Amino acid sequence: VVDDGWRVRGLRSVRTERRATGLGLPRFLRETSNQCIPMIPPSTSGIVKWVGLDVHAETIAVAVADPSGEVRSYGNIPAHTHALDRLHKRLTADGSEVRYVYEAGPTGFALCRHLRAQGIICQVVCPSLVPKRASDRVKTDRRDAGKLARLFRAGELTFVHVPDATDEIIRDVGRARTDAVEAPDREDKARNESA
Repeated sequence: VVDDGWRVRGLRSVRTERRATGLGLPRFLRETSNQCIPMIPPSTSGIVKWVGLDVHAETIAVAVADPSGEVRSYGNIPAHTHALDRLHKRLTADGSEVRYVYEAGPTGFALCRHLRAQGIICQVVCPSLVPKRASDRVKTDRRDAGKLARLFRAGELTFVHVPDATDEIIRDVGRARTDAVEAPDREDKARNESA
């Protein structure tokens, strides 16, 4: 049983709903009443740098959108928190405020939690909710980071709720249980199809 704070649901119904909608998130997480769209406070320093991160297991592509309108690629950094701390130190050396955004993915929310623990504004967006043009077919890490920085500065991104570490662990246990319960069904189906 999953308690999502709104209603108690069985794991099987959540999994069935994911398959039926074709989306990774169950409907109760996509409802507008449950979206976390926090108000981003105004800058205290006057100068704000909007940083888009394209996070992968080994590297993070970084792009910075300046208030002047320019979006420039900063390059790649290792995917470690201490490398991100060094980046933040470099970007704030001139006294400007830095705000980060990245797409939710398999790397989890540890990066966001790390930055928020230091009092740094960091948001996570759902990749399927990032606006894109129909003609934009080329996807590179550098372009993705630049697009995130530009859209974050323009205020055109929809943020997702970042669960705390205990909530994420509970979700992982629930997913593992569901997979274990459904594994025999999958094996039977595969055996029947091969026969």
